[in-house]
Amino acid sequence: MAARREPRGAGRGKRVAGPEDMADLAKGTYDGNMCRFEIAFDRAFTFEHMDERLNHQNAEFRQSRSRSVAGAQRLLGNGGT
Repeated sequence: MAARREPRGAGRGKRVAGPEDMADLAKGTYDGNMCRFEIAFDRAFTFEHMDERLNHQNAEFRQSRSRSVAGAQRLLGNGGT
């Protein structure tokens, strides 16, 4: 089944179309990236706390992005694992 999602916020106007699982992967990557921005601009955090949280979130974002790329490669027939 094809899915179509429109992210909110900074990604407004962007659409993701394709199989439901690919739309879910893209949405997860978008959400993870937005979380990084929220952490970076949250004035309630000390620098050390922000740095620690960003390091953790950056690792999660890289994993999510890798899953999205691998999913797109499979969908497009360009390999991926």
